[in-house]
Amino acid sequence: MTDSHHARIKLGLAGACLLLGLSLAADEAQSTRVDGPRFVPAEEVDAQGPSTAHVAIEQFQYSPYQIKVSPQTTVLWTNRDGVDHDVTFRDGDVKSPLVGKDGKIAAEFTEPGEYAYYCHVHPFMQGTVVVE
Repeated sequence: MTDSHHARIKLGLAGACLLLGLSLAADEAQSTRVDGPRFVPAEEVDAQGPSTAHVAIEQFQYSPYQIKVSPQTTVLWTNRDGVDHDVTFRDGDVKSPLVGKDGKIAAEFTEPGEYAYYCHVHPFMQGTVVVE
């Protein structure tokens, strides 16, 4: 096979993965970025604390779809569905582990910006955290 043929195969696989909401990134690429949200152990988050915001995962949706928070806020997602979900940030394709019913995912936000995310298992599920 020629280099051109290999390139077309890679491009075709990347396109198929994009359509299916999958990622070709290696596990090492899923580490958290320094300037973006950072996943933290949910069990260490003060769920009632003043710097914690809540998003429910229910009926295959993030609710609210968009949440506005201040810098230094932790967002806590709680899965109310009977199937596994995660939170995958579009910028850098950083994702949390999958969590089942009543599972929690937590991420700290320190830098202002708009952080779009989705569930990599159900890519039609989308949301945004706006830090201002």
